[in-house]
Amino acid sequence: MATTLDRFKRTLSDVLVLTDRETAGLTDRTNLIELGVDSLDKMSLICEVEGEFDIDLPDDAAFETIGEWCKYIDRNRVQCRR
Repeated sequence: MATTLDRFKRTLSDVLVLTDRETAGLTDRTNLIELGVDSLDKMSLICEVEGEFDIDLPDDAAFETIGEWCKYIDRNRVQCRR
């Protein structure tokens, strides 16, 4: 079973059209701004993450790193299961 990090990296890769090599280099500390994520990419990522993880994300999500996204996803998925 894929981890939240693996699934998020795959989703991010789809949105940004990253190569396998670029995707493999992503870590929880990777900053999305450094990847060139702009506001349109961010909105697309929010939509894709909501579909992939079946959660709601705020439109103004201010997560800077992949790790921050994954922590939010994990916290909110757990709350939905209660």
